[in-house]
Amino acid sequence: MVEAIVRFLVETVIDGLLVLIADGVRIIVRVMVPVVTFGRVKVAPVAGNTIVVRRWHGLHRLTDGTPVIGENLAVIAGLVFILLLVAATVVAIRAL
Repeated sequence: MVEAIVRFLVETVIDGLLVLIADGVRIIVRVMVPVVTFGRVKVAPVAGNTIVVRRWHGLHRLTDGTPVIGENLAVIAGLVFILLLVAATVVAIRAL
């Protein structure tokens, strides 16, 4: 019985929170990457009926040569950006 309750908590609650965090980071990255790169780099899935040529580890290209970051790599990049932002905020607050 206890195993069933723990399994429910792990699979439902914790996994749901991780999916929610990943979706939030994807939204941040879909806005952040084009702004930082001035529209030169896109985040998958790209809009329209363009063809993405798959490459290694989430770095792809469109048929016209435009770089595309895969979804999983975008989540990692977003988490790194958020962690750097939090660290910079903590350093700025401690400097006061």
